[in-house]
Amino acid sequence: MWERGKKIATAINNFNPDIIGISGMFFAQSGPFNRIAILAKKNIPDVVVIGGGAYPSSYQKQTLIDNESIDAIVIGEGELTMAKLIDNINDMKSVQGIWYRDKESHEVLFTGMQAPIDNLNNIPYPHRDLNNIYNYSKPVGYNYSERFELKRFIKSSIMYGSLSMPIVRNIFAKLFNFRHRNKKKALFMPYGFIVTSRSCPNRCTFCAIHKVWGTFYRMRSAQNILDEIDLLVKAGVKEIVIVDDNFTVSKSRTIKICKEVISRGYKIRFLTPSGVFLPSLDREVLEYMYKAGFRELNFGIENGNQQFLRKNIKKEIDLNQAKSVIAIAKEIGFVTGAFFIFGYPGETKQTMIDTLRFAFESKLHSARFYIYQPFPSTEAFQLAVDMNAIDKDFDLSKLKVMTDKVQIETKDFSKEDVRSIYNLAYDILNKKNYPEVKNNLAQLLSWEIV
Repeated sequence: MWERGKKIATAINNFNPDIIGISGMFFAQSGPFNRIAILAKKNIPDVVVIGGGAYPSSYQKQTLIDNESIDAIVIGEGELTMAKLIDNINDMKSVQGIWYRDKESHEVLFTGMQAPIDNLNNIPYPHRDLNNIYNYSKPVGYNYSERFELKRFIKSSIMYGSLSMPIVRNIFAKLFNFRHRNKKKALFMPYGFIVTSRSCPNRCTFCAIHKVWGTFYRMRSAQNILDEIDLLVKAGVKEIVIVDDNFTVSKSRTIKICKEVISRGYKIRFLTPSGVFLPSLDREVLEYMYKAGFRELNFGIENGNQQFLRKNIKKEIDLNQAKSVIAIAKEIGFVTGAFFIFGYPGETKQTMIDTLRFAFESKLHSARFYIYQPFPSTEAFQLAVDMNAIDKDFDLSKLKVMTDKVQIETKDFSKEDVRSIYNLAYDILNKKNYPEVKNNLAQLLSWEIV
């Protein structure tokens, strides 16, 4: 048994629960997710094991087929479904929003979707321990990609240790914040996380978010969000990380929140790591965001070919508008970045070069490049399957967003083609030499563009 497994087994035995819930946020967590379920049943054979989160919500029925230790999984939003499931644990078929294993027939059955929560204001705020706010700034993982990075591991270990000692952490945080006071990309401590909306108005074919939050985009009210921000500020939070998939969908809501933050005189910073909704951004909203404490903006642009972006990825972004918004944001003082994907099903070498060109010619401060990963239950995944493009040794447990592993190849590009342009993009980013190489991209890649 792995070391952490021993600790988990001890905790299970000491608590002796009737029900165990396991959250699987990513496909890369499927290994420990399944091991914990097996461990739970091994220690308490009669315990009911329930899974939830993005991974089982996307993988659905197959989650239970692959692991007989799991009794049910909650699909998507869990607040209402989980409460009803606990109340009807011996009558699972009466609870909507789950896949479950019938005790008699052992069939894996679906009860139908639970209706989404219309009013997010009715959901209580997360049960934070505001007296130990520094606990939420501790790094919970250092290895977000397949590569082990010693430097990142050491930094994370020092930070975790420093924030774990009450006498040291205040001094450590003040020194850290002072040292980074003029850096727009620094994450001030202590920081807190909030979610202000669910789902996404985009319909990107690579994304599985609608399997988790549904297709109906919903927002909390500005006042409800401001009340939570106030709680965090009073607890000593210096930066708030907004983890929505698209925070700025509503221009009026964004401005209202920013105006009130400015009016209250909060000395805090905001970060939107998953990106912002580009179509709603203009000079007015960007100026309010900057005054309120936003300093970095990331845009999910994905591809630099307008036709491919709309037809294949199905993302309604105007690339000319994107360039305009980037220019305005830089003028105001934002650090700008964007996300791009290489090796998409249906893509060609030309569209990949178009993406590379857009990334550098849009004058972003930085860019983050990804290699397409085929996440199940998405339209792009099915397209890759239909094209017989997915790698034969494809392993769901190895699926990571940040990886240099190429999972598909088509008649239009090989794995090596994708790896080459991915490496070239980062090489140009690091050397800042796009003007010198922009006319020789195909030659540098040894590609013949027809």
